[in-house]
Amino acid sequence: MRAAPLGAVGRSTEATRAEIVLDVSGRRVEVSRADAARLQEAASQEASRSSVARDLSLLLDRALAGRSTLALRHGEVNTLARMAQTIGLSELAARLSPAA
Repeated sequence: MRAAPLGAVGRSTEATRAEIVLDVSGRRVEVSRADAARLQEAASQEASRSSVARDLSLLLDRALAGRSTLALRHGEVNTLARMAQTIGLSELAARLSPAA
């Protein structure tokens, strides 16, 4: 997982298929499909208690089905970072923070 400007050039097609790209305040944060699937499951489990988690669950599901770039709102980023930390993806949680 790396953070880079969204306009960064040159990713191989093979690498792109293996990742989901999150647009976090104009920064590119790459997440493996396996980690995205774990996050989608966590969001799905929380969906009945949180509309943001429900939205994240749907967005991640769509990304896993083929769309590989997700532009996230501030609340979605915060919720995703919390979920990432909860399921043991602390490196991703740190990359989602504003200072990353």
